[in-house]
Amino acid sequence: MTQSVPDFAKQYSNWLSQRLTTSVQEGIVELSTPLLDPLNDGMRVFVERENDNISLHDNGITIETLSLMGVDTKTSERRQALIDEVMISFGVILKGDRLVIGANESNLPQRMHFLLSAMQRISDLWLTLRTATGQDFFERVCNYLD
Repeated sequence: MTQSVPDFAKQYSNWLSQRLTTSVQEGIVELSTPLLDPLNDGMRVFVERENDNISLHDNGITIETLSLMGVDTKTSERRQALIDEVMISFGVILKGDRLVIGANESNLPQRMHFLLSAMQRISDLWLTLRTATGQDFFERVCNYLD
């Protein structure tokens, strides 16, 4: 007797779609997701349309959250290099403090996924915060391995 395997993709899709909400203000669509940032707030994507072009962005929330947590992304060359690497990997650009990616009707879901992935990876820079010992996470790992 074979045991049926649950359709995990369908279950995940249902879970995700039940937790996605949208609102529209002044022509800008705000998509709230169940994905969490370092403050355990749901990540949000803002969608602006200009003719056939669609711009997806985080409204600067990712960089602002890091700044509020004490993570310096402006003057730290190492952190800026990590941000640049993530942006290149996902095709995202930085306009001011906004993470932005362009899209069209056919690639909108994929581009939304790329932006959310970049937002999560960049948000992980909170792990580089200095601790009470004066060492950041990477220094502690290097010291441990040494």
